Amino acid sequence: MPITKVSREILNRIAKQLQAQSEKGLREYGVTIDDASDDQYNWSEEALAEVIDASQYLVKENMRLRRENAGLRANEQRGILLAQMREEKCTCK
Repeated sequence: MPITKVSREILNRIAKQLQAQSEKGLREYGVTIDDASDDQYNWSEEALAEVIDASQYLVKENMRLRRENAGLRANEQRGILLAQMREEKCTCK
């Protein structure tokens, strides 16, 4: 099964983010993950901490999107009401 254009774009973005994250880690820690000592890190705890952070970011973004969506819906409703009011004024004359 061939990879679709959308799937390819997603994979490319993930690859770029992985590369950027690897470069950031090398700058911050001075070693690649390959060279990092297993004695210095508990990898499962590191991963768990990252997942917890990601969960918080996702909840925060979800809250922001819900607020934004509510605002857009309110604006849409105002627009509908204004259009109805204009229409009523036109038909009353």
